[in-house]
Amino acid sequence: MQLAIASPRMAINRGGGRTPIPEDSVTYLEAGFPPGVYAELADRGHHLVEPGNMGGVQGVYRDAETGALAGGSDPRRDGHAIAW
Repeated sequence: MQLAIASPRMAINRGGGRTPIPEDSVTYLEAGFPPGVYAELADRGHHLVEPGNMGGVQGVYRDAETGALAGGSDPRRDGHAIAW
């Protein structure tokens, strides 16, 4: 859970909260992606820009078989995961 939350993020967005379409959208990549990813996306026509605030995440996972709980918290923000 923690690895998934802390991993670099990619988002495709369009102004005004509208649905992204290829000719009117931007692609945000957080630091941490391999350099080849940037080049491949640019070659495919993505307009790459520096990311702004992509929000924060806390999460809890429950294993259906064992009932064990695992949590993760976004290192980009304050917060923590709580479960009981």
